[in-house]
Amino acid sequence: MAIDKLHLVLDANVFYDSKFHSGEMKKLKILTDKNMVKVYVPELVKREYTTSIDKVVNDAFQSIVDKISHLRGKWEFSETVINKMNDLVNDASELKRELSDFSNKSFDGWEKFVSAKIVHFRSDDIDLVMDDYFSARGVFTSPKSRKDLPDAMINTSINLLLKEVGNIVVLNKDKAFNKFLKKNAGITVYESLDDFHETKKVVALLHDANFIDVTNYFESPPFIIKISEYLIKQKTDMEHVYLEEYQLSNAGELGDSIYSVSLDGLDSSSIDDVVIDHVAKVSKHQFVANIYFTAYSSISYAADYFEANELEKSSTRSVEMTSMSGYGACDLHEGIYVRCKGKIEINLGKEDDLKVDIIKILAEKLLTSDEMTIETSVDEAQFIFE
Repeated sequence: MAIDKLHLVLDANVFYDSKFHSGEMKKLKILTDKNMVKVYVPELVKREYTTSIDKVVNDAFQSIVDKISHLRGKWEFSETVINKMNDLVNDASELKRELSDFSNKSFDGWEKFVSAKIVHFRSDDIDLVMDDYFSARGVFTSPKSRKDLPDAMINTSINLLLKEVGNIVVLNKDKAFNKFLKKNAGITVYESLDDFHETKKVVALLHDANFIDVTNYFESPPFIIKISEYLIKQKTDMEHVYLEEYQLSNAGELGDSIYSVSLDGLDSSSIDDVVIDHVAKVSKHQFVANIYFTAYSSISYAADYFEANELEKSSTRSVEMTSMSGYGACDLHEGIYVRCKGKIEINLGKEDDLKVDIIKILAEKLLTSDEMTIETSVDEAQFIFE
């Protein structure tokens, strides 16, 4: 039975959430290689993402140069130290120049990886955009709302594609834009690549009947026990997990006026209740799946003095004030359990006989051999309150 190709439009949030060659992108590549999905990116989305990445990279290296230059001019260092500082400044400046086109080259490589097509904005459509801009029609939430201009331009590219291919799927997190898009019967909206891959239709497309025994084993208790042991042993990997506030789904429950929340590491020895699901074979020797687990985390956030004082007194929380500004803003640290969700990549080296019995043997040697290797990432977490 022929399967209708899915036409998938990606917004910038997809690239912020998933690296170019992440497990989710590898799943997408399976679908594009089999001609089941065609990927499209509006020109303005590519420009938004590459520009923002270039700014982050440029600012980071400029900060290195500025801070070293500031130190060099503030105190009298030995000639040896000054020379080393000069070398650091020169190296940072040179690397900054070398990475000036980093994002465009990376994006171009990803386009080839998934055979994506860039949907260009037609200059003739600017009149339609401006008419809506002045009258608050279409995507615009109010007259002359400049913040809605990019979405309005992206929307014209989506409409152009819709006329060309019929029904499309859009991945986008902007709630206001999504509300508008959902009014069109020809558009289906999901917030992330992960959500798209977990739909019944895509799960069926990714399903490989030849490896059902293997995927079932990867989701089974015996394998999960081995993975739990592995994660507990990989101490540094967990210590380096870092999540920002948008990746912490219930951060608002930490307090009434807290802000700038971040998760700054997980205690590997506390990992428990591991679950693996949605296993997909993404190459000859590689599988990708979702992984969930509970762990004790170290988090940081800020609050006003009065709330910080109340949190420190709480008998059910382990909150510590680490600093306070003259304006009463307090930096806080807390240890708290979280439920994590991420990705696990299972690499089977050069093993050609992908039978469950063979894979069980490799799993037994996971901690002592590199015949099976594991890569994990944590994408989001939810705080667990007692």
